[in-house]
Amino acid sequence: PDVGRQILSYSAEMEDFQTMLKGFLEFDTAIECIIDLEVQGHTASSLAVEGGNWNVLDSLLSHGALLNHPLLVEALALHNHLDRLQQHLAVERHIPASQRLLTAEHLNGIFTRTCVSGHAECAAALRVHMQLVGVIPNGQHNILEAVRAQQHSMIDFHANAQTTLDADVLGQA
Repeated sequence: PDVGRQILSYSAEMEDFQTMLKGFLEFDTAIECIIDLEVQGHTASSLAVEGGNWNVLDSLLSHGALLNHPLLVEALALHNHLDRLQQHLAVERHIPASQRLLTAEHLNGIFTRTCVSGHAECAAALRVHMQLVGVIPNGQHNILEAVRAQQHSMIDFHANAQTTLDADVLGQA
């Protein structure tokens, strides 16, 4: 029950956020002031990614949101949006090193959190990007850990699904 309430609350917050954002997008001068504003570890674009709202993200990017903002890149990686992540990292690679937003510290943090979350393909994309831009990954986490986390998650999911199925079958008998 608590999880259901949290999901409903989050869903309502996202709807409120999207309504507010649409209003801001109508005023170009206002959007320039807030487009990459960080509030409690989020930007408008990272929240759009978390909600899977690509129309809002595309609107933000067309109004000047930074394609390579660390919080946006992290949201793409942690929510397993590999295609978009690769596009954003490709843009970052073409920016002169002195002007890149993704520092070695950012990249190592995003890489570590992506490995821990079990998104092995996104972790691999980050690792390739890090190698291409000359960032040496921290030795703490690696892609094998991401694969292990992903496998554990899949095993837990299937075990829970089988337990539920068994309970349903037993309940019908």
